[in-house]
Amino acid sequence: MKLIPKLKRRSGWRGRLIAWAACHPVAARVIGLVLALSVFTAAILAPVQAAIEHGRSAREFLTTAQQALSKQDFSAALDATEQAARELAATDRAVDKLAALRPLPIIGTQVTAVEVLTDVARLLVGAMQDGTAAGDSIFGPLKAGRGSVSLAQLTPADKRAILERIATSGPQLERVRQHVQRAAERFHDMPRNGLFPPLRSAIAPLEEQVPFLEQVAEQLIPATRIIPAVAGFPDPKTYLLLLQNNSELRPTGGFIGTYGILKVSSGEITSFTTNDVYTLDKPVADSLFIEPPAPLRRYNNATQWFFRDANWSPDFPTSAQKALEFYRLENGPQRSFDGVIAVTPTFVSSLLTISGDITVDGITFTPDNLVDRLQPLAERKELIGEMSKTLLNRLLALPQRRWQEMIVALTTALEEKHMLLYAGDASLQEQILGQNWGGEVRPASIDGFYVVDANLASLKTDQVVDRSINYELTVERDQATATVTISYTNRGAFTRTTTRYRTYARLYVPNGSTLISADGAMRNDKIRGGGVGTVDVGQDLNRTVFGAFISIEPGETKSLSFSYRLPAAVVESLNRGQYQLYVQKQPGTIAHRLSASLEFSRNVELVSGVDSAEQSGHSRVSVASDLRTDRQLTVTFK
Repeated sequence: MKLIPKLKRRSGWRGRLIAWAACHPVAARVIGLVLALSVFTAAILAPVQAAIEHGRSAREFLTTAQQALSKQDFSAALDATEQAARELAATDRAVDKLAALRPLPIIGTQVTAVEVLTDVARLLVGAMQDGTAAGDSIFGPLKAGRGSVSLAQLTPADKRAILERIATSGPQLERVRQHVQRAAERFHDMPRNGLFPPLRSAIAPLEEQVPFLEQVAEQLIPATRIIPAVAGFPDPKTYLLLLQNNSELRPTGGFIGTYGILKVSSGEITSFTTNDVYTLDKPVADSLFIEPPAPLRRYNNATQWFFRDANWSPDFPTSAQKALEFYRLENGPQRSFDGVIAVTPTFVSSLLTISGDITVDGITFTPDNLVDRLQPLAERKELIGEMSKTLLNRLLALPQRRWQEMIVALTTALEEKHMLLYAGDASLQEQILGQNWGGEVRPASIDGFYVVDANLASLKTDQVVDRSINYELTVERDQATATVTISYTNRGAFTRTTTRYRTYARLYVPNGSTLISADGAMRNDKIRGGGVGTVDVGQDLNRTVFGAFISIEPGETKSLSFSYRLPAAVVESLNRGQYQLYVQKQPGTIAHRLSASLEFSRNVELVSGVDSAEQSGHSRVSVASDLRTDRQLTVTFK
């Protein structure tokens, strides 16, 4: 009988486990492995825990920096970003200790993800540091005001200095762009499969944030060239201002009911006047005979073309030049302009939200009633002029801490096409179009379409008309066919401002497309005989165009659809493995509903560009979105 050696009594579970293992050799090997793993795990957990703690601290400092930036306290923001950078450097050191584990399955994937995440964060913090430094340089002269300085209080020299700093901030912003670009490139190295839930949740926000930041960084440098030039630096500028009423929709945003003349010099508004459009048009009614566009002649019985209808082309550069031409022909008091600026009441309403309600001559203008208050023609000249001046004075009086609200309203208006810019200077105009701030009819890179409505004597009915646009694509081997359906619902009634909705709708599609059929076109509205209409087919702006008239009675829903064969170039692109759909938004519209059903002859691998795109089956893609801005969808195939 073999004797078991007497062991010293050990307290606790570890002691009992070791005693038991001594009696069971197989168990001893298992326990040895467990103990080794515990030591190994501790070696992993220590740097991971350190990385987590430093990462949390970095995030807290970045939150502080963001709060400081919202108050335009650039010094505090710089301090916070520098502290965030130090914490991320400590995170880097902790992550470096895990490098030896990279070859291991599963664990190695997590290590790689943490390394990529840390690198991306470090690069983005670098971008934030350079961007904050640029802001501090630009707005440094205003530090003494502690956020209370207003634009009205700035001297002309202060405004000129700020614009000059914006114009020369290119090198700093180029570093911002490079940091963000490298972050985006590094993010492509991120493992997408096999990540533990905490890492997946940390990475998920970056899927949208990194591309967004990359887009913003790309836009920053051109914006620093555009803004000073448009604001009259270094040379003064004079603009023709168009108020396009989008409750009476026209191709570039709305009916031109009011025009103005705006003069600026180094950010200083030196002159601003407005006037009713008929003060130009009426005096030349018996002397100016220019043939109007065919739909105006056919459906509105127009025999002449005037300034008020100058924006018939959906391409704003074309319409802006036409407005300048009509202004000269109608003997406007100011004959030399550097450009054209068009705005809609939607943009003005967003400014009223910031400034507060404005009362002029007993009439109160609010963000909700602005359009209704602008309707009476007899009052328009006086009221718009006084209201505009009061609004401008209030905005100029806002303290520095509220400038961000104006910047957001301005950028939103530009992105959603409630403000359009045109410059006579070719270089500046090129930069404006590059930012998509100029209302250009852009070419579709592969496939695309653009729906353009023109309200024809429907009063202000657009404010009660809902639209939805549906696109269907079918690809079969060597040909692709498409159908665009525009559905209109008239929620209005017969009142002094709303009536039946009469529109001439144009559909711009890829050049070389061939119309197969159309449905819903009318010869005229109900009281003018109705009847089935024809479709106009033509070429414009390097696109094929289909046009048709339709009328929708109050309480009625009707649709207009066009089916057409796409040019061979679309199929050739599909055969090369990629498809793109670019849908433009008409200026002045709010957010038409947009849906699409795409049926391909190849299996889909990846869909990007529209958040609401879904893949159903191997070769189908469906989209449910809106046209608040232009939309682009990209599909790649296996």
